[in-house]
Amino acid sequence: MKPATWPNEGKVLSFTRLQAVPQGLEDPYNLALVSITKGPKIICWSSKTLKDEDTVTIQEQDGRYFCSLKTALDFKLDANKVKA
Repeated sequence: MKPATWPNEGKVLSFTRLQAVPQGLEDPYNLALVSITKGPKIICWSSKTLKDEDTVTIQEQDGRYFCSLKTALDFKLDANKVKA
């Protein structure tokens, strides 16, 4: 085995929201199975409700993976209108 680097985004394959969670964990408990392009499938936590095929960004914190819905900015800057 050797270290590898993957992109920090992927697609949700499956999502579940557990209503009855073990003591000590945040309620509700959201988990997503995410497929990273040319990489592994990972389980990550989410504070939002996701659905299959959503594109998410992934961050690692203290050994846990967190994912959030990737938002695309739907505009382009017009260089002629931007003041320096």
